[in-house]
Amino acid sequence: MGLRKVRNNTQKRDSVLLLYKNQSNKIKNSPEIYLNYINYALKNKKTQLSNESSPYKYISGLLSTYDKNSHFIKEIDLYRLIKYYLFKRNDELLPESFRGLPMVEEKNYIKQYTPKCGERRATIKFLKKNLSLTSAQLKFIKNRYNIKDITDMKKYLNENGLSSENKEFIEWAIDYLIKRSWVSVGWLENVYKTGRQNNIPSDREP
Repeated sequence: MGLRKVRNNTQKRDSVLLLYKNQSNKIKNSPEIYLNYINYALKNKKTQLSNESSPYKYISGLLSTYDKNSHFIKEIDLYRLIKYYLFKRNDELLPESFRGLPMVEEKNYIKQYTPKCGERRATIKFLKKNLSLTSAQLKFIKNRYNIKDITDMKKYLNENGLSSENKEFIEWAIDYLIKRSWVSVGWLENVYKTGRQNNIPSDREP
């Protein structure tokens, strides 16, 4: 029964990939329609495209609303990706992730959070006191754009305790977020626990 389920999932994945490639080729083979429209829209509809978003990845029901928002790409950035990767580079597929690419406006995806007065300073002090942080990790927790993440980390440790395992998880989460800032601490907890259950070293990326 398990083998049949794996086979069915593989077939579904391959079918979706085939549909994706077919749609990609359809766009690439009709530049007079799609590329012309993209160029027109990027020039004349910037405001509209900057205010609209589309899902870029598969969205799991396990993700929080906060995480779901980070899986949506602004229409203006999507058009730029299509223009560059499908038409200029002639790639068959778009990149798996759009974050960190030079043509993407990163400021559109910075997590918005307004801390209470003194909260950021107290949170940084708490994490520095209770964790063994590297210079890169210290730089991360001091970055004002990461206040939502470090607040979640402090909350996690307050609620779950300062055990060695919980501290190791937060240190691992910081390293992960340095590379991929668009996930949440709650989501990473599930990834970390699954990795430990499967005997995956905690410093390995899932």
